[in-house]
Amino acid sequence: MKKFAFLLTLSLLLISCSGNMYVPIYGAYEIQGTQSGDYDVAYGGLYLKEDNTFIYVQAPGESSDKFYYQSGSFTINVASYDIKHAYGTIILTPKEGESIYGGMALRMNMANEYEFFWQARVTSDGARERVFDLERIDIGQDIPNLVEITEKNFADKYDLDVAGEITINPPETEKKDVYLSEPEITDDKVTIVVEGLDKESIKEPEWFINQIPVDSENNYIEANIDGISIDTAKALNEEILSRGNNTVILNYYIDGQLYSTTVDFTLPGV
Repeated sequence: MKKFAFLLTLSLLLISCSGNMYVPIYGAYEIQGTQSGDYDVAYGGLYLKEDNTFIYVQAPGESSDKFYYQSGSFTINVASYDIKHAYGTIILTPKEGESIYGGMALRMNMANEYEFFWQARVTSDGARERVFDLERIDIGQDIPNLVEITEKNFADKYDLDVAGEITINPPETEKKDVYLSEPEITDDKVTIVVEGLDKESIKEPEWFINQIPVDSENNYIEANIDGISIDTAKALNEEILSRGNNTVILNYYIDGQLYSTTVDFTLPGV
């Protein structure tokens, strides 16, 4: 009887603690497979450290041999967890001063909120793996198909130093005199101009609005080497802009080197 009472007490204790169990998502992951959507990130990796800081790396494309990074802190809210599955929300907040380009999934100096889906599974060839998908809650890019790798492989793959903990060596890039003008905002249009002494050297310009690539064939955004003009009403209707903070990013090449310049503006509320 005493043994039964002890087992019952232990069972109740385990049940009462299960709601507070912390999902073991800490570790290093790389993106595998191809992107499944227009705005999914396809090339890069994420390292979630046990002190709730992170390193995120991303390449501009499959053919690129250069990765850009962000680091910062994260918080997790676990909605459901067992030893094989977990889901909830995670907020990744990058810090300032990182070496990034305009297509990075994480927006700087703000909370990037994702739904996460974690799974521990056995592959068809019998190997064990942990996989991790992040689906953006607000406007932005998903980070799908993250598969766990070792910390050393993560550091080697993305050219990071490991000495007790991962530290980052930022790539050195020469500053080019290209920048975006302060936005001119009217009732129906936002206009931004490219300025600087090196602007005539720009090759392959790519524009992003709130991390979403600009499609030059649409009928409400005009974008070229000289600047960008956005039809506010149509862009709001398409959820390209928001009533509040917005970011416009220009990625461009000069002499084969990728650069980026950014400008922020705020649209007043309704």
